Amino acid sequence: MLIAACWRRPTGSRHSPPAQACLVDFAMRPDPMRLLRCFTCVNMICLPLLLCVTGCKVVERQKGSHEGNAGSVTQTKGTESLRLSAEDAQLRTKLQPIVKSVNGCLTHYEDFAGSYRDRVKSTAHYDPKIDPGVNGNATFELTNGDTGTGTLDCASDLERGASLPPAVADLDQASRATASALRAMLGPGLQLDQYLYRKEYLDDRFAKGHQLDATVGPLLAKTLDSTRVLRAAVRRSNGMVRQHELEAIDRREGHSLNWHTHATLIAARATDEAIQDAVRTGALTDDSVAKAIQPFQEAMQATRNYLAQHPDEAKKAEDQKGMWSFVEKPLNDELNEARELRVQISAPDPFGQQNRRRDLDMQANSVNTEFNAAVRMQNFAIEHP
Repeated sequence: MLIAACWRRPTGSRHSPPAQACLVDFAMRPDPMRLLRCFTCVNMICLPLLLCVTGCKVVERQKGSHEGNAGSVTQTKGTESLRLSAEDAQLRTKLQPIVKSVNGCLTHYEDFAGSYRDRVKSTAHYDPKIDPGVNGNATFELTNGDTGTGTLDCASDLERGASLPPAVADLDQASRATASALRAMLGPGLQLDQYLYRKEYLDDRFAKGHQLDATVGPLLAKTLDSTRVLRAAVRRSNGMVRQHELEAIDRREGHSLNWHTHATLIAARATDEAIQDAVRTGALTDDSVAKAIQPFQEAMQATRNYLAQHPDEAKKAEDQKGMWSFVEKPLNDELNEARELRVQISAPDPFGQQNRRRDLDMQANSVNTEFNAAVRMQNFAIEHP
């Protein structure tokens, strides 16, 4: 069986707000156990392929962050938006469709590019005379199984975001370049999908498949390169907006509990992004995680120190269900998961390097899941003042 993805957004967190989660502020990663189960399926009927014309879900999360992993917009409403200047408010609106695309189909392509290559290679060596049961439903699937937008919508959102004010040179250029790469990849990707779905490789021993792969492979690589540049641009713009928001709170309230809460959320995002980047680049080490964790630990401790020094404000925040009361637990859980990641990195694995990589990736995913939970609770607190 050839499956390039079976993916879902990380909803397995222990923290679920009663009703709404905000639009686009989660850093998402694939669920490794779901992937393992998907790769064992033998008789799935997959949707069209590599390019998820109808499949890539635009997640409520930002991926949030990650943005993926990648940076993302904190969607806010009501009084929260009053902290922004007119230009920052415009920039946040501009970022929404871009982040939606980053957290949708672009995250899929990033996370499953390796699977694409492995499955193409596997199918290319398929010989029914040797093992007629292998790859019986050879096809790509790039969908999380939920209704969502596909590659064309993803490209359109990127182009729409680039056209909105204010003009941001690096963000606009990266958005248009990525949209162009997606559109170029769509045609040959669908041809490869149909070729595999119809099992035409049984007649030509993958001759046409090699030709299509020679086209799709470089286009996929170009899309991934453009996405990396886009993620960096999104992070820069988002980081600027968040920092301006924090500065506005400081001017209005000083280093209040509100300020500490937002500062800790910013530090939590930075920790998650650094860890997920390290996973993607193969640079996950004890030292890299320690450096990623330190500012977050300091921010958490500063907030706790503030609460200890201002017991009346702490009680008021708890009684009135202020934002800190919503986000404290998932933030603490994220920090603990990151600390556990350090322990796992340092511990020997008696089951071999392959299991070790899988376990570390799953632990990094736990960090990401808890960060997304914190963002969900932040958004819920904003939506329900």
